[in-house]
Amino acid sequence: MKLSKIILFYASAAIAAASAFAQPQNSPLNAVVKITTISCSPDFFSPWRKSDQSGGSGSGVVIAGNLILTNSHNIADATYISVERDQNGEPFTAKVKAVNHQCDLALLEVEDGAFFEGITPLEIGETPPAQTQVFAAGYPLGGEGLSVSRGIISRIENMVYLQYPYLSHIAAQLDAAINPGNSGGPILLDGKIVGIAFQGSSRGEGLGYMIHTDIIRHFLNEVRQGEIRGFGSLCVRVQTLQSADTRKYLKMKKSHSGVLITKTLSNADKNLREGDVILEIDGFKIFNNGNVLNERGENVYYTSIVDRKRLGESVGLKILRDGKEILTSAKLSRIKYKILPHYYNESPKYMLAGGFVFTKLSLSFLDELKETPAEFSVMFSEENEIDGEETIVLAQTLGDVSTEGYKGVFGMLLKSVNGRKVKNLKELAQIYDGQKEGFIIFEGANNEKIIVDIKTLKDSAPRIKKNYSIPSERNL
Repeated sequence: MKLSKIILFYASAAIAAASAFAQPQNSPLNAVVKITTISCSPDFFSPWRKSDQSGGSGSGVVIAGNLILTNSHNIADATYISVERDQNGEPFTAKVKAVNHQCDLALLEVEDGAFFEGITPLEIGETPPAQTQVFAAGYPLGGEGLSVSRGIISRIENMVYLQYPYLSHIAAQLDAAINPGNSGGPILLDGKIVGIAFQGSSRGEGLGYMIHTDIIRHFLNEVRQGEIRGFGSLCVRVQTLQSADTRKYLKMKKSHSGVLITKTLSNADKNLREGDVILEIDGFKIFNNGNVLNERGENVYYTSIVDRKRLGESVGLKILRDGKEILTSAKLSRIKYKILPHYYNESPKYMLAGGFVFTKLSLSFLDELKETPAEFSVMFSEENEIDGEETIVLAQTLGDVSTEGYKGVFGMLLKSVNGRKVKNLKELAQIYDGQKEGFIIFEGANNEKIIVDIKTLKDSAPRIKKNYSIPSERNL
């Protein structure tokens, strides 16, 4: 399932622009820079190798400390990064200082101080309310000159950030299109950054989105503290409570509103129980549709308050349990999804059992499939039950006499080996290494079976490595 094809698309560029023009040497817009990358992504069917290199461009903005703020998707899997100013287009080599793909933000640094001469870093302001006119600056469609356009903030809401589609964060919608080339470019008001352009919509004409300054500050605060923990979760499933009968059944008073916890996941704080109604979070009343009205008057989903805290910190809660109000707190944790998020700037983990290539199931792997099988689709909201558990998938079957009868088999979810459930790739390797004779049986989620003599498989390993130029049978 490619989420980007369903609703949104990246904007490795900017808001559809008015005109490109050179800036005077002392213009504050000199802080807006063009980012060019060469990237090389892993091949998730053959995880020991890389795909062909590709080029891309985006935008960024210089902030305090001579750091360049941009989108993380601009520099994902980058092997080379350069930045250019509007005046002369001279490229300077840049490197990544910090990145958080959960919120699609990254910081770059340039060692050559000459790049920053004449640039006044821009300050981070506050995302203004809806109906405010703002300006977007960047390099749409990879153009050479800086482009500036105006737009109106049409609404502020929580939405999925495509770079990490398991979480939603607060964002602002603009009545202007976001086009490839200008993502990472600043949205400006009164000379301050009030958002970062990052993705557009294929459903609405002329719609774009910018990252809210709450999320920008969360990221920059973590950089200052020297550790990117990321965003946490209450690790619960909830349902809204617009039904009057449901509220009556839950013994809610007329003054009560909130959301019902229908499931607590394995990492949920022990203070939370299924059947609890969350009435307030950090002092903000939760409405029956799950929204809160924050101190700025933004009507946004309650998890926007969670996003103000770091992973491992706690939020204060007022809950209703069996008709009684309880004040408590809950520590924020990470959900252990059965399907891992996208891999960026790292090699996939894998192991070969002869010509059978096993890897961890991830969104990156699914992106390479033409169509997501039904058994994968139902797993998007599921979590692993124990620490260290991984969902293993047969990435492909390499042609060899040892794999005869299974050519073309791939995408099989591994349920068990020799009737035993396997916890992760390392455990799979231990089982494989420990078996000296007999047949090894790989069973899939749909009860399909691969049955091969273990000695035949192990004897094929040197031949398969040579024939397919595989440097190592494993990366665990």
